[in-house]
Amino acid sequence: MLNSQKMLREISVENLAIIESARIEFSGRLIAITGETGAGKSLVVDAIGLALGDRAESAFIRTGAAKCVITAVFDLGGNRTHRTDRTDRTNQSDLSDRSDSSSLLYDHGIELEDGCLYLAREIAEGRSQCRINARPVQASVAKSVGELLVDLHGQHEHQSLVRPSAHRDLLDAWIGPEASQLRQKLAAVCAELRATRSHIEELEGRSRERERLIDLYRYEVEEIDGAELVPAEEVTLNADRKRMLNAEKLATEVGAAIAAMSESEALSSAEAALDRAAQLDDAMQSIAEQIQSAIIHIQEAHSSLEQYLGTLEFDPERLQMVADRLDLIGRLKRKYGATIEEVLAYGSKTRVALAELEANEETMTALLGSEQKQSALVLEFADKLSALRKKASKQFATAIASQLRELAMESASFEVSLAPKAPDSTGAEAIEFLFSANPGHPPQPLTKIASGGEMSRVMLALRCVLAGASPAPTLVFDEIDGGLGGQTATVVGAKLRELSKHSQVIVITHLPQIAGLADEHFDVEKRAQDGATHVSLSRLEGEARVAALARMLGGSAVAQVALDHARELLKS
Repeated sequence: MLNSQKMLREISVENLAIIESARIEFSGRLIAITGETGAGKSLVVDAIGLALGDRAESAFIRTGAAKCVITAVFDLGGNRTHRTDRTDRTNQSDLSDRSDSSSLLYDHGIELEDGCLYLAREIAEGRSQCRINARPVQASVAKSVGELLVDLHGQHEHQSLVRPSAHRDLLDAWIGPEASQLRQKLAAVCAELRATRSHIEELEGRSRERERLIDLYRYEVEEIDGAELVPAEEVTLNADRKRMLNAEKLATEVGAAIAAMSESEALSSAEAALDRAAQLDDAMQSIAEQIQSAIIHIQEAHSSLEQYLGTLEFDPERLQMVADRLDLIGRLKRKYGATIEEVLAYGSKTRVALAELEANEETMTALLGSEQKQSALVLEFADKLSALRKKASKQFATAIASQLRELAMESASFEVSLAPKAPDSTGAEAIEFLFSANPGHPPQPLTKIASGGEMSRVMLALRCVLAGASPAPTLVFDEIDGGLGGQTATVVGAKLRELSKHSQVIVITHLPQIAGLADEHFDVEKRAQDGATHVSLSRLEGEARVAALARMLGGSAVAQVALDHARELLKS
């Protein structure tokens, strides 16, 4: 049964055509809107369509008014105590079963207000403004949201049957969960395939630059690794170079120092004198020991100098090798860093970058493999979906044709066209409904040849066959009863009543058989007053509704037979 909180709750209109001001609140499942021909009944449907993003023109503005304002309020049964948290999309899933419905409002920064959605349209000379919950949006956004909320059937651009993409969704909804699951799998693998191909294109687009960088990084890494740099070796090399350049001077000075140490007898004489003095005064003992220690240090220094002198030599080859090494380090520092440590760090970083670039070749191989597998899955899922659709399409068309015959369209024919196309997330065929209302005329695209009344009856047949499979919360039928009467009108009313178990149904009708079955009945009345035309909309209840049905039955509002018939309709 229909969730009573998921429906169009209110439509208010100011200065639309001949309507100066009107407001209707809905609470029932099946709503009938009646009135004399030309009274303005279809303006209610026009108002809903405009609120949902239909094309707006200044001709819609009431004569003498500056602007036209329309507001539609939809109750989606969400949280009714506070505004929706944008991180919680639970309420948004009520919009539709479509894969993108739960995020559509969030994508445009729109939140529910106490579980309701307010769609407003303001039309002024030369401009039009759509708002959803007081937030300005483009008409296309309002239209996208509206398509999830209402299906308008009649002479309206918003009706789903004028969109061939909806034909595919209707057929798949009739097929059921098997088609839905295949659609989900197909959409998922197509998304993966698009991502894979995008990555491949990105890598291919950077191929030339990648090869250039690989050559550069490989050269730099080889140059740095080949140098076998050691931290702080530059200090040691500079010291070696300085010593070799000054080897002759160093030998002269060291030799002089050694000679001076060898020739000096002063410390030995001082040591002997202090030893004798210490025998006479104990205070001299510590000083004598200091002289002894100095002599030992001098002897050790003498030995070290002799060893150092033995190492001093002028080796041109060694000097050239050191100079070459320092020159190499200098070149590397000019290119890669101010110190050996920075050069080594640059080498490590470049080695990592080189590994990543070289790994891209492996990545490309893996991506090409994934693309092949994903493409095969796309074909597999698309083929399975095609088989389902091919098998179901004839049964579906037969079921629709049967419904159309019950709706007084005995000569109508209905077919489902499955035209092959490149597989994508929707399958491997373009699906379109074909229709012919007259015998001898081959079926043609439904969107091009069906009249408003025919389109409404086709949609009613579709909805009856679908039996509530993922319908929009609200269905609006205009011109559905054109040329109907008697038993057929009763059948149409019964079908609308059955549909109202799954969706809110609003029907513009001239037939009492339909109006009498409605949960709510609104009457549109046009009158002339003070030189101007005025339209009023009123809810009919009790005897007022009985009288209105009696008039629709073709009798006087006070004729007892008509009144009794009207009461019987209401009782039924």
